[in-house]
Amino acid sequence: MTATPLERFEAALHAAGRNPSSGKAKCPAHDDQNPSLSFQEAEDGRLLVTCRAGCLTSEVLAALGLEWPDLFPGDESKSKRQCAARRIAATYDYTDENGDLLYQVVRYEPKGFAQRRPKADGTWDYGLGDVRRVLYRLPELLAAKEAGGWIVVVEGEKDADRLHDLGIVATTCSQGACKWKDEYSASLAGAKVAVIPDNDEPGRQHARVVAESLSRAGVTPRVVELPGLPEKGDVSDWLDQGHSAGEVNETILATEPWSPGPDEEVARPATAPTLVRVSDVEPEQVEWLWPGRLALGKICVLDGDPALGKSTVTLDIAARASTGLPMPDGHQLPEAVAVILLSAEDGIADTIRPRLEAHGADLERVHVLDGVGPWCRPWTTGDTDALRQAIADTGAKLVIIDPLMAYLEANAHKDQEVRKELHPLARLADELGVAILVVRHLNKGSSGNALYRGGGSIGIIGAARSGLIVQADPDDETGHRRVLAVSKCNLAEKAPSLAYHIETDELYGCGRVVWDGPSSHTADSLLVQPVSEEERSDQDEAAEFLRAYLAGGRRPAVEVKDAAQAEGIKEWTLNKAKQGLRVLSEREGFGPGSKVWWSLSPSIDDIHAIDDSSQKLTSMASMGLPVPSMRHPGAMGGTGEEVSFPLSS
Repeated sequence: MTATPLERFEAALHAAGRNPSSGKAKCPAHDDQNPSLSFQEAEDGRLLVTCRAGCLTSEVLAALGLEWPDLFPGDESKSKRQCAARRIAATYDYTDENGDLLYQVVRYEPKGFAQRRPKADGTWDYGLGDVRRVLYRLPELLAAKEAGGWIVVVEGEKDADRLHDLGIVATTCSQGACKWKDEYSASLAGAKVAVIPDNDEPGRQHARVVAESLSRAGVTPRVVELPGLPEKGDVSDWLDQGHSAGEVNETILATEPWSPGPDEEVARPATAPTLVRVSDVEPEQVEWLWPGRLALGKICVLDGDPALGKSTVTLDIAARASTGLPMPDGHQLPEAVAVILLSAEDGIADTIRPRLEAHGADLERVHVLDGVGPWCRPWTTGDTDALRQAIADTGAKLVIIDPLMAYLEANAHKDQEVRKELHPLARLADELGVAILVVRHLNKGSSGNALYRGGGSIGIIGAARSGLIVQADPDDETGHRRVLAVSKCNLAEKAPSLAYHIETDELYGCGRVVWDGPSSHTADSLLVQPVSEEERSDQDEAAEFLRAYLAGGRRPAVEVKDAAQAEGIKEWTLNKAKQGLRVLSEREGFGPGSKVWWSLSPSIDDIHAIDDSSQKLTSMASMGLPVPSMRHPGAMGGTGEEVSFPLSS
């Protein structure tokens, strides 16, 4: 009986000592203390695998000795293979110039490969992470280069070791064909290099990639064709035919130096700069799919906790885009557009389609990018070419990625990796004029600044030109109302927040968004954490102080903080009260000479009576602190003049 992808995956987890339970397990690709690996079957039988810590699916598979086809139904031979006990057949050390171990490639039987790096306690982290990549047998290569000897590049550590045993200096790179990097070529600059490819099309393509890279490094390689090598054969097969090390050397010396064909050019060096003269660029205005929220040609991040309707909101937006209906604030789209969805958490038949229909979508214009390549493997953010093709095929103007973490190849918590991976996605959006909306869960932090509350690296919101957040309305006693607020907008003023609730659509049996109009909440005010009664009392006191101190107009922030400190109010409490009151903060000037001013928001019209605050201001005056003039808002004398309230002495 053929094993299912789920059965194969769980068997591999058990063999690795990761003991899965209810679709979760400790990830085998990193030192996982709490189960961060989740897996579930899709409607078509595929297994969807996600590491919440940011490990790539390929790294998880490698750590388990599995391959991409193992995540797909069918292939009885693989099912039987997985039932066999997995064992390590060989390990290949990749070291630095001094011979210190950087990482190791592991070959398994039944056939499979993994990469792992050593930990201080003698155990292993699977996956390469951010470890430096080097060529196999690097110290030997540097010695051969110094001595003026030949270095042979082959495919695979097994072939390199076979040549080494014959006295030939040989190397390869990890992760297979066409994974050659320009930094590998840089380490061979000044050396005599021969490339012996496998006798198949991928092998020849790999040889060309290596030769072009070496040429850019100033090396003139020789690409060697071994005479009589069978189709799909490699150098080990050729040696097995009875050929000798001497014949390898003779064939290398008889091969002409490599050069591109007459109609070919060597690609520009990877470090060659691309310059754009600003005067040659025609100015353009930003185009919006939804003004102040979703810009065409840009990435937008939508953050929020689970169960608040993030995905439902995105499908409402998709439905409006597909039909040309007005956006929730009344903005009229000029035309209906196509939409591409990537969803790692919801089924197309039982969730996505019913929700789209409940929101009135034109289903002909909505497309789900369900996979890439012949095995329909899950799309990742590294697959920009596949997304580019999907956009070209559909004419889409909106792409929704839900959630982003399920599709990132980079470690989501490493800023440099995230920015590097999202840059091509941002370039793609800009080039094709497409709005890309990515969904993200909030982290468990307590910051009241919405920009720091999204999961993963700050580089994610940094790569976006606008940010949205959904959160429960703290003023709603029913617990049903939500608020969509703008957390970031680099291209225009922040659009007003909008309230909504989810109601059940009886016809389609799913949730549907109902928009309730504007909300006075901001992204930051929505994230103010609940406090204890004691803290609430302190914040109420701080809020009362701010109302009184700022009632006469804006004041320098430093002055307000000094006065609050003199009153025994902690800065943390003052800032919480400032958020709750939505005190405005404005900076004048730049650099060290700039000045920050605080003032009450125009929406705050319930300033406490002067009698409630005069005692505090009297205390300030007695300490010699500056005291603003006080006017009770709206208090006018019989002549229409403001009535002043002098402080008691």
